[in-house]
Amino acid sequence: MTLITRNSLSDWETYKSNSLNEDAYKLSHSCLDLPNGPYSSLDDAKTEASGILDIYTSVIDSDLYVSSETELSEDKNHLTITNSQKTMLDGHRPLAEAGSPLDTLNVEFNILQYMSDLKAHAKGSWMVNDRAKAGDGSFSSLNDHNDILDRFFTAINVTNESSNYKDSFVALKKTIADPSSATIVHFLNHLNLTFVFDPILSGVDLDSYETYADTFFTASAQEDTWHNNLKSHFVDTSSGYDVTFNWHCRSMYHLVDNYHAMTFSTNSHSDSRSIELKIDLANNFNDFHWDWDSYPGNLYIGNVCKILS
Repeated sequence: MTLITRNSLSDWETYKSNSLNEDAYKLSHSCLDLPNGPYSSLDDAKTEASGILDIYTSVIDSDLYVSSETELSEDKNHLTITNSQKTMLDGHRPLAEAGSPLDTLNVEFNILQYMSDLKAHAKGSWMVNDRAKAGDGSFSSLNDHNDILDRFFTAINVTNESSNYKDSFVALKKTIADPSSATIVHFLNHLNLTFVFDPILSGVDLDSYETYADTFFTASAQEDTWHNNLKSHFVDTSSGYDVTFNWHCRSMYHLVDNYHAMTFSTNSHSDSRSIELKIDLANNFNDFHWDWDSYPGNLYIGNVCKILS
């Protein structure tokens, strides 16, 4: 059985030292179309973009971001922001939710607040919507996700507002009480699902929970036994070849008291196709045949995390 138990910041530091790849980073790019260019220098452009630029670069508050770099385009009219995020040695997203500082958790999982702050900013209209205008197809705008996020919130029957982003404990299914502790935080997001359970209350040991979840989320089980309504977006052929999106179960971790948790992620959680999988699941949850009687717990939308301080 693989069980992550982090109780102190030293445990988090050990995890980072042993599990993170220091030579390969996940890069994310954003672009601002500045209205008063061309600018004579990068510093002048950054001064013009102050405020909204601070939101973009705030990701460095997370222990998992290496840098946030800003460049002025060749035509002196655009700022590009490149954020570099650490990955695990196996290429997966680091499991910050199993125990890390609150600043790290906020950056990693309070993404709806981050997006809301950018869109609501007085300079939010400067975010590039037309990728060609940015001069590079790797750039994307938060506005690209407007439609799919509207459908996501409709599917989970929750209003898209800040009061729901943190500690709302919105779930697709609840069979036990919510974990309650100053060291536990829930972030509603479109990135992950979190299954929280109490093995003492259920009388089911941790090994059995892990084995059941791992088997339930194997690629073959999803392909062969899951209802078609849940996998209509598993394969994307728009690029001219098949790209498969499905779910996988991450390592089990201890939360508080007898509560434990597992994150259920899609293999590319920031891609719109993966958000479609979450919408499919919410809209067709009666077709999600988890054995709730034998393996009770709560299935939260977003991440339920342990705060270390």
